[in-house]
Formats: sequence, C-alpha cells, structure tokens
Amino acid sequence: MSGMASPVRGVVSCEWRGYDNHAGMDIACPVGTRVYAAFAGTVREAGWNAEGTGRSGIGVRIENPDTESQYYGHLSQVLVHGGDRVQVGQLIALSGATGNVTGPHLHFECWAAGGTYYNGLDRNPRTYFEAHGITPGSATGQGTAASAGGYYTRAIDGDIGGFYSGYAMQRFLADRGYYTRE
Repeated sequence: MSGMASPVRGVVSCEWRGYDNHAGMDIACPVGTRVYAAFAGTVREAGWNAEGTGRSGIGVRIENPDTESQYYGHLSQVLVHGGDRVQVGQLIALSGATGNVTGPHLHFECWAAGGTYYNGLDRNPRTYFEAHGITPGSATGQGTAASAGGYYTRAIDGDIGGFYSGYAMQRFLADRGYYTRE
C-alpha cells in the first residue's frame, strides 16, 4: 500500500490488544467527526454489522488493491456504499457510538490479505501509522497540518484487569471534551 491518512482527528483511547481480543485501535472523537479512508480501495461492506459480529454497530470495510483491508466501526453515518472506490483521505463516514461502546470513538482495524475479525489476521494499526510517519488521530492527509495535540494510550484511572469500567472511560473522554452525558 502506498500513502496513508489518519482516519479521524482525535486521541487514541485504546491500543490494539489493549484489552482481551481488542482487534483494533480506538480513537476518541465527538459524534459526527469526519472519518476518512486511511488507504485507497474498494468499499466491500457498509452499514450496520459490516464486519459480521454486531459488536461495533455501523461500520465500513475497505479492501485495498493488495487485498489487505481496514474496518471503521461505531459510526453514526456511512457516506459510501458497497462497490464504491475511494482514495486516500476521502471522506467516508461520520464517527459515532453505535454497537458495544462506552463512549464516542472510531474503532479502526487493519487486516492482512483475506483477513476478517474471525480468522486472526488482524494487524496492529500502529504498525501502519509508524510505517507511514502518521500520528494516530492527527489531521495528516486530511488537508491540514494541524495536530490533534498528541494521543493517550489508555485511561489509567478505573482500569480493572485490562478492562475499562464504563464510568472510567466516560470520565477519561469527558475530561478531553469528547463525551458528555446530555
């Protein structure tokens, strides 16, 4: 794959494998934040339960020309359809808090060729970010050089055995302006 954009502007709230079987990276951001294609490819699934487990609500899966793919989950709105071809940095969706979630964020997964959530071919998204010199959650590739102001790898307060309590995660996101209980 050549060229990459950060899929959303926000802060990393959980890394790949940050808790048991967490197959992606979570980037906290307000509901309605623009979500961009990290890589060019073809939309294979778009809508509710796009990755097949129902765990991340509304999502989009994009397959790259090399047959690797990325999955974007917990979206509030999808702006592409199955079969659409997308370019790096193209607007594809709006972030949300659908599915199994403690607060609004983008769940971003990277899969090797032929990979799915079920077959263990998920890959650490940070590897792709580092290979392309991109800070997760930055605005790189999205038409501006503005920074997201760094990222946070975990909510330390309330971490119990690798799992976050819903309250602790909500407080972590609220402290950074990404979540309110309105």
